[in-house]
Amino acid sequence: MKLFFKKHDVLIPVILFFVCYTFSLFLIQKALIITGNTHFVLQADAFLHGHLNIYPPSWLNDVAVFHNTYFVPFGPFPAVLLMPFVFLIGTGISQQIIGICIVPLLFIALFDLAKKLGMKRADSLWMGIFFIFSSIFISLIVINISAFLVQVVTVFLLVLSLLEYFGKKRFFLIGTYFGLGILTRDIIVFGSVFFLLEIIFSPLINHKIKAICLLSIPITLSILILFTFNYVRFGSVMENGYNYNVSNSQDLLYAKQKGFFSVTHIPGNLFLFLFKGPDPIKENPISYVLQFPYIKIDPWGLGLFFTSPLFIYLFFLNLKKSYLVSSAVTVIVMLIPTLTYYAYGAWQYGYRHAVDFYPFLFILLLSVFPERLPTRAKILICYGIVFNFYFMLSLWGIYPF
Repeated sequence: MKLFFKKHDVLIPVILFFVCYTFSLFLIQKALIITGNTHFVLQADAFLHGHLNIYPPSWLNDVAVFHNTYFVPFGPFPAVLLMPFVFLIGTGISQQIIGICIVPLLFIALFDLAKKLGMKRADSLWMGIFFIFSSIFISLIVINISAFLVQVVTVFLLVLSLLEYFGKKRFFLIGTYFGLGILTRDIIVFGSVFFLLEIIFSPLINHKIKAICLLSIPITLSILILFTFNYVRFGSVMENGYNYNVSNSQDLLYAKQKGFFSVTHIPGNLFLFLFKGPDPIKENPISYVLQFPYIKIDPWGLGLFFTSPLFIYLFFLNLKKSYLVSSAVTVIVMLIPTLTYYAYGAWQYGYRHAVDFYPFLFILLLSVFPERLPTRAKILICYGIVFNFYFMLSLWGIYPF
């Protein structure tokens, strides 16, 4: 096995990427019968017609209703990306086109990022495959739910900002990528901690005040745009529409009564993030006689190490470089609002809120393999791919074959 991987060190991950990408498109076709969110198509159409409210969609999940008017409670940037498609093709276009286009671009960006951080070419390809297909990220592409698409776009922009930082360090461009991320998913603002820590403490960055200013200008502009977007729609700069969401289920409404953000939610979020396992498929509720395919995924979530076993290597992490400390601190900072948030996910494959800081976990994970990616790590990546492809649609009782 080790000799096989060594002999075909570049060819194998390249072929594997195209196989996984093709199979993802196959799963998208199977998932079409599940959900077909059109929030960003409708928002793009609204922008093209000069207004912010949307026509009532057929499915009112993740829709904000304010004064009998319907709004999309997500940031506007994904809709801006869709505007050329909607202008040329119309509202019949699927918003999934964004995710489908992002996958190869993200793969190239992750490959380049891994190389800049010292990994060899073949290993960098493997790590790009890991991030996209051996984690819950691929479920955000396959399942057409608008909240998932928001995270796909945000993660891509965050990776681009990190790629620029470990490259030419043009802080205005980094701030631009990050600002667009805020216009997609506002909670990503906590990720700016990484760049601020690096500017302040990294000995490689001169003119620190200038760097902070260049970083801050586009981020501040994006926040002002978002505040204006919120104020025009809801009369408050801090209201993005989630308080007017009409699709909260009874279980989420109960959790919300405990606090929108509260320490009460930390144990539940931690359990779903790290420890929740698959559920058995019983022949009847009173015994453990199982029926094929024996296990399924709970829509509330699934632990990190089930979907991405390669993350086990984080236990061997050594924070010997400043950017690793900055990454670790940023993960902790981003975990605080995530773990205290009332909406645990409710309908997801894995614990999708963690995807927001996956790029920083990716940087930490790269440092564990300073010389080369061992064969057992590649086997874990392949295992994660098979597991995710097989079970991500089991939420609806759908299996690939």
